[in-house]
Amino acid sequence: MTHNFVYNNGYKCCIKCGESEKSHYWNDDLTYETINRELYKQPIKKIKDNKWKTLLYRSHLFLNETPHFLHKKILEILNILPLSLKAKKNLYIYIISKKYKSYNEIRKAFYNIICIHDLPITSKKFVKILNTDTVQKFKPLTKLRNTSVRKYYWYISKQIENARKIINFSYEESQDIYKIVFDYYNLIRFKMLKSPNPIYLIHNLVYYTIREKIQPNQQHFNKNNFKIKDLAFITSLIKILKEIKSKNLDSNFIETLQVKNRFKFLKATI
Repeated sequence: MTHNFVYNNGYKCCIKCGESEKSHYWNDDLTYETINRELYKQPIKKIKDNKWKTLLYRSHLFLNETPHFLHKKILEILNILPLSLKAKKNLYIYIISKKYKSYNEIRKAFYNIICIHDLPITSKKFVKILNTDTVQKFKPLTKLRNTSVRKYYWYISKQIENARKIINFSYEESQDIYKIVFDYYNLIRFKMLKSPNPIYLIHNLVYYTIREKIQPNQQHFNKNNFKIKDLAFITSLIKILKEIKSKNLDSNFIETLQVKNRFKFLKATI
């Protein structure tokens, strides 16, 4: 159906029915005409039973490409990153200069930056935030091209600070714990290639090191309040440490962990 419009009293009205131009957007006669506009790039397969749902979905995709929407999303992502104000400004200038044309391009760019520079936020947490209330879910590749593997050294400090909130140990003790965890983490993850999950490895190494070196009261510091989720992982860690001892792989470490007999009963006591 073709409609001709004229301006009357400041409004653009249809010559045929007298209604405003805006009201025609949702007119049943114009449903197919509206959907088939060039601003919707992908073809629609079904519209008979779900035409309104499809139309709203397509409208959402179109709005995700507008400069205003993209700029808003850039600012939202910057706000969740644990960076200084200066770092955020520099990152903002960099992202804007690239002139990305879709939200997916922006999400991919931020994700790559986080991985390349190993920013202090886990990939899993960042992707979860990106996918909150989002129609098109972001699914990053497990391995990025031409980028180094994330080190996650900042996560060691984070978990040690979490432990200090539970039990009060000195700054010097925290530095000693960091050195021990750092050495064993590099050995297990990068040399022995024993742990594909750096988060679990660091979390459990910090827990085990504190239990071994500081020996806190189990009621004050345990797997529950330190939020150890995978109970099987720490058992696997002990097995790896036993292998390290048997092969003398930690002989050059300044301070080492000892695998004691009492850890045979880890499942029951930790």
